[in-house]
Amino acid sequence: MFRWIRIGLAVLLLSATAAYAALPGPHRALTPLLFGLHKIAPNTYSDAPDKAPIHLALMSAARLQAAEFFGPLTTNPRHIFCTTTACAERFGLRTRGLNYGSRFNFISPRGLNVSIITHELVHSELHRTMGLRDIYNPKFPQWFDEGLASYISQDTRLSFVAKPNHIKNARNLKEWRKLNSAETWQQNYSAAWTLVKAVADTDGIGVLQDLVRRVENGEDFDVLWRALETQP
Repeated sequence: MFRWIRIGLAVLLLSATAAYAALPGPHRALTPLLFGLHKIAPNTYSDAPDKAPIHLALMSAARLQAAEFFGPLTTNPRHIFCTTTACAERFGLRTRGLNYGSRFNFISPRGLNVSIITHELVHSELHRTMGLRDIYNPKFPQWFDEGLASYISQDTRLSFVAKPNHIKNARNLKEWRKLNSAETWQQNYSAAWTLVKAVADTDGIGVLQDLVRRVENGEDFDVLWRALETQP
């Protein structure tokens, strides 16, 4: 009986290993050297090591930009830089940039610029006190997460939206993704950016910094945000 259990476990392990190696996706960032990447700095990998100075310069500039809001950055996510479509496909990357909490940031060929890298770094920093239970009910709603990242990264693709409140029901990542499509993403990201920028322009960036700090320390985001929107 124990022999068959051992055989079954071995088969499961082999199957899982085969699936890990064969299926494209972000899980491959766990062992990036096995999938055509090269280590160009601690926790930083690229498919084009000859372009390492460019990638590291972009990273340095992005970290400085994010640190203007957060202060010294406390997270150190693994960065995956892809300069080709083939590389992006190996990691299941279909957008300019993609963040997984405070652990992984993926940058596609179209995202190799300071703005996109900063955007993903902001996500990492904002997620530094978030755990598994924040997946479905995050302490920072996803619309604010995206709005703050867009504001700090100075995303020039976005513009003012007169009625931005339609995005506030998108509290978690699943709801945010459901809201967005190729036709609507720019309007929705612009709405999130508009909400965050309005507070910064009216009350100063220090109010946003204080909001982040207080929510990280356990206060309720919605209560604090309503107070900001209703104050004279």
